[in-house]
Amino acid sequence: MTARRPAVDEERLRSLLGRVADRTLDFDFSVWYWGDAIAIDGLLEATELLAEDRFATAARIYADRWVARVLAGGCQWADHLTPGWAVLRLGERYRDDRYFTAVRTLAAFLAEAPRSRRDDVPLRRPDIFADRNLTVVDSMYNEGPIFTYLADLTGEEGFLDRGRDILEPMTSALLDPILGVFHQAKDLASQRTMGLGWGRGTGWALLGIVDALEYMPRSRPEHARLTQVVREVSSRLVGLQDPSGFWHTILQNRDSYLETSTAAFFAAVFDKGSRLGILEGAVFEGAADRALMALLTRIDEEGRVFGVSADSLPDEERAYLPLPMGVNEWGQGCGLRALAERLRLLAG
Repeated sequence: MTARRPAVDEERLRSLLGRVADRTLDFDFSVWYWGDAIAIDGLLEATELLAEDRFATAARIYADRWVARVLAGGCQWADHLTPGWAVLRLGERYRDDRYFTAVRTLAAFLAEAPRSRRDDVPLRRPDIFADRNLTVVDSMYNEGPIFTYLADLTGEEGFLDRGRDILEPMTSALLDPILGVFHQAKDLASQRTMGLGWGRGTGWALLGIVDALEYMPRSRPEHARLTQVVREVSSRLVGLQDPSGFWHTILQNRDSYLETSTAAFFAAVFDKGSRLGILEGAVFEGAADRALMALLTRIDEEGRVFGVSADSLPDEERAYLPLPMGVNEWGQGCGLRALAERLRLLAG
């Protein structure tokens, strides 16, 4: 891979990473929710790149509570939102075997969940009547790297098989074959899809896949299949990028507003994809540079990543248009991931 032209000074990136991480510490992660995992992952990236243990120490408080509960009573349905990759990284950092035992319990719980009959997709909330048949794209981020990282840590190939049997069916169910981006959700009983082209949803999916690929041996057949998905969707995204560097909150709808988390997600995907040799070429480098520069215009002096759309429930396209923009944990998290991936890329 050739040396990358720095679009932003490395010192500035490090300063921004620390500032955004500091602001992220203001959020509470006592109960895992959509978007918490990427914030925790971002804090660990800041710890590693800035050698600032306080970010990992803060994350460890929440992970400790989860680990203690799981070891005492096992997993509950809501535990599918756990940032398992981050918990494993914390276990490594602090040499705490309890963390590995708890994530093994989580992996078994995720792999053994009931599945839809037609699509063979795991069902994550069969305990909630309205959601019992749904698969949701956000889960691709949470679950993508848990199994491949466990396999990398333990040398147990069975984790790769279980991860494949989760990530590939979800990809098939949620990726739109015509538009080439992801739906937010699919009802696996009625086969109804919802939220086509929701920008952050495609970010959840792609970054989850890329994170999983980082620890997946290239000899695995699913590595080639998932790499092709990343390349095809990323090529589609380049064509949908606004000249400003942002993307619209509904990717294919030029009348929808330009939203911050899309730029952060896709900057992270393109940079990490480049670093891993998954995405190559000037077209992705240029798109990543534009996205990163756009993101920087929406980080304020206090480290708040603003202009991020609010929590989005899967629905028809018009339901996404009035969603307010603000500052939230998933915006902070994907901002941290984008800054961190550019720093890792520059480090070679």
